[in-house]
Amino acid sequence: MPEIKNKIEDSNLDSDDINSDLDEEIKNKIIINKKDKDNINVFYDFYNFINKLFNFINERIFENCLGDVALTFVDYGATKRDNTVTLGRFNSKGWKYEDKIIPSIMITNEWLLSETRNYYDLIVTMIHEMVHFECNLKSLKDIKNTNYHTHIFKNVGTIRGLIFNDTPDNKYGFTFSKLSDETKKLIDEFINENNFTFITPFHKNINTKDNAKKSLKKYFKFTCPNCNTNIQSELKVRTICGKCNEEFLFNDRRYLESKLDSLEQAKELLDFIESELQEF
Repeated sequence: MPEIKNKIEDSNLDSDDINSDLDEEIKNKIIINKKDKDNINVFYDFYNFINKLFNFINERIFENCLGDVALTFVDYGATKRDNTVTLGRFNSKGWKYEDKIIPSIMITNEWLLSETRNYYDLIVTMIHEMVHFECNLKSLKDIKNTNYHTHIFKNVGTIRGLIFNDTPDNKYGFTFSKLSDETKKLIDEFINENNFTFITPFHKNINTKDNAKKSLKKYFKFTCPNCNTNIQSELKVRTICGKCNEEFLFNDRRYLESKLDSLEQAKELLDFIESELQEF
């Protein structure tokens, strides 16, 4: 301490000068931080879109029957058992806010980081979780055995603008769906009226119908006709099951049902398959 005191005395600076210098240094740091502030939260625009989207869907599709909600993004990951990916999740006891329990809707990073998904897929996920929200508020049994979506879920989802298969999935029930044409039109009007241009974490602009066109994926689901083992493979690769010595057959039903929303996209996939098969 004596050494510091001597240095101060030798510099001929009074205490006001020292405080002034420190204040200026702190001020400069604050200014620097202020300049950088807009770059801190890369999710800001996207979260703003999600929030307005929820309010719009609640008002126009759900007749304002849903209350406060916590919208979050999470790393959920694929399950170890069957490698399926959860794109969203509703939690009736998600957050505590001002002595109230607020339900949460989580959108997973698996959705955000997928380059084959567009904002129509996001709307399906959002409405799906909002249907769970409505069923929870009305004490409707939309889920049984943890993951199986019942006829009740399908009925409410249909009212709220989703289209389901007539036959439920053996494991997940009526979980796979797509938007009705009427819902798509409503969402397109919302996107265009609000002039939304936002960037997902994988740097893809989402605000036009052109960007809504689904890109073709490279790997598809194939199934052994004998032991029902599933693999992911390219169309041009013929694979033999090592257990049964049977050729794996194309069985990407979920892809076809969820991706082919128009005749144009169906033709695009068929042209792609035809070009690949010409190489055999």
